[in-house]
Amino acid sequence: MRSAATLLAFTLMLLGCARTDDPATEESFGELTYNITFPNTRNPREIRLYLNGNFIGNVNTLNEPLIRVKEGLATLRAEIDRCDPAEEEIYVLGHGSRQHLHLVLKEPLRR
Repeated sequence: MRSAATLLAFTLMLLGCARTDDPATEESFGELTYNITFPNTRNPREIRLYLNGNFIGNVNTLNEPLIRVKEGLATLRAEIDRCDPAEEEIYVLGHGSRQHLHLVLKEPLRR
């Protein structure tokens, strides 16, 4: 009986009716691209990025800004010294989708 079940499982995998990988792994992630507008008096490499409150690094000006994010609600925040932080919230669709955010860092108004 055990060999019949093994043979059936092997046949289903060969026919593509069964998967050996976890389908949720790729399908539950999406990609976020972003651009950040900031005062020209600031160095873009000093911009700190946070995803869902966790520091993920400084802005990389050499590569396309792309973040792989799990499906669901996500918050992207950018900070730089002497500017008000910028934050945007988005629902990441997952399933390999690509979405875009635009963040604007502004100098605080002088009083």
